[in-house]
Parts: sequence; C-alpha cells; structure tokens
Amino acid sequence: MNGEAIYGTDYWNTFGEGPNEQKGGYMSEHDVKSEFTAQDIRFKHKGDKLYAIMLDWPSNGKINIKSLGKASEYGKDLEIKGVRLLGSDAKINFEVTDDGLSITEMGKKVGDFAHVFEITL
Repeated sequence: MNGEAIYGTDYWNTFGEGPNEQKGGYMSEHDVKSEFTAQDIRFKHKGDKLYAIMLDWPSNGKINIKSLGKASEYGKDLEIKGVRLLGSDAKINFEVTDDGLSITEMGKKVGDFAHVFEITL
C-alpha cells in the first residue's frame, strides 16, 4: 500500500518532524524517547510528489504538518496542489497556512502501521 512512498524515492529537504527525532545510523531506532505519535512525520519525495509518512494515526483525525507551512524554511516556496492518503479513496480536506499543512479530514484509518500522505506539488 505504501510502496510508492518507499521504492525509488529520495530523502527530502528535511528528514522529518515530531517529538521523536531520528538521530540516524544503524540501530538508531532504539534511541527514540517514547512511542511514535501522529506528530512524528518522515518525508520522502519523487518527481512532483512529496510523501509525508505519519508514524501513528491521530485520534482526532486531524494533523498539522509544520514543515510544510508558508512560514517554514521548507514550505515557504511550495505550491501544494493536492493531498491524498495512500490506500484510501477519501477526499482529504487541507489548507496551507503559515503554521503548516493542516489536514482536517482524512477519512478512515487504513492499515495498522505508517500512514502516508501523497502531496502533489
């Protein structure tokens, strides 16, 4: 389901965001502070697609991706044209603000592991 966000992709301008920062390197996953949250997001890209990989599902069905905000060093020059949740046909409601890419309706949870937003630029 999430293969297009993994295979043939490259790292983006920033590795990710969230309370559990990855230090990098072999076995570094053992250095996390606690369980992953929905605010723990990792980024990959390919062509005009940016993949935002949430490491948990938000209990309220909403997320704000700070790195993609108009005031962020990474998001200031982006033009986000569309957002979809891989594995879902749900219409994704989103808005780009200074504070981030705010997704207010993402449909039902699909899968039990990472959840990937495909963001068309």
